[in-house]
Amino acid sequence: MLPKWSLDPNNHEVGRAIRYLQDSSIDIIALRLPNRTGMFQENLYPPFESKEPSNDFATWASGTDNAVKTMQIRPGTETANTTD
Repeated sequence: MLPKWSLDPNNHEVGRAIRYLQDSSIDIIALRLPNRTGMFQENLYPPFESKEPSNDFATWASGTDNAVKTMQIRPGTETANTTD
């Protein structure tokens, strides 16, 4: 499975995976849910851990632990970084 930030919410994609084939090529498999209304369903895309670290080494080594940075998927925009 690929990271959540790589999903396409405009196409109702809830998962993405890569399949390696015997002829040395790869297939990207998109897992999509049917959506009759075409509207964005926020409950399918809960906040998840960001790809940016919440601490640097000096802060971590001093014993301080910051809260995990999170990201939220929204259609029509790039994935936004937020802090909880």
